[in-house]
Amino acid sequence: STTQISLAENLFGLVETSAVFLSDSHKRMSAWMAITKVKHVAHNRLYRLQKIGVTRWWSKGKALSSIIDINLVENNQNVEYSKFVTFLEFLISVNEGNFNTSSKYMARSLIGNWLKFETIFIATLFIDIFSATSPVSKYLQTKSINYLQAWTMIDTLKKQIQNKRKDTHILFLFK
Repeated sequence: STTQISLAENLFGLVETSAVFLSDSHKRMSAWMAITKVKHVAHNRLYRLQKIGVTRWWSKGKALSSIIDINLVENNQNVEYSKFVTFLEFLISVNEGNFNTSSKYMARSLIGNWLKFETIFIATLFIDIFSATSPVSKYLQTKSINYLQAWTMIDTLKKQIQNKRKDTHILFLFK
């Protein structure tokens, strides 16, 4: 459970707070749409921050990846077009824009929390974990489950997790 580790609890609290901050104001949503329209025009869709679902483990991964690109972490893609940089630009625009004091304070607070080393590092660790666990978790919740396929997926996942626990893997993510 992510509530047993304070860094993880802080991260997912930050993810949820970020999604709520964005979605609870039409003015902030308009600012978000203006930024994402310019930067992500090729995708022709609005990026939304996902809130964390109450009962599904993989919803934490989905919510986290709505802010930090999984592929960016894995492939060292161009950071300028990442969801994370887009989100930070949105927060900066709220802080510098024509928003009320409360919104500006919250934007500065979110920026400060998102830019902490421990936040970035624990987010990277969880993105790495979710990249392995989410497909298995989703498959185990399907209606027409093949038990042999499920067993194979779980066995493979166990091996992946064992490899992720090695120092070499952690050092790889640290870079």
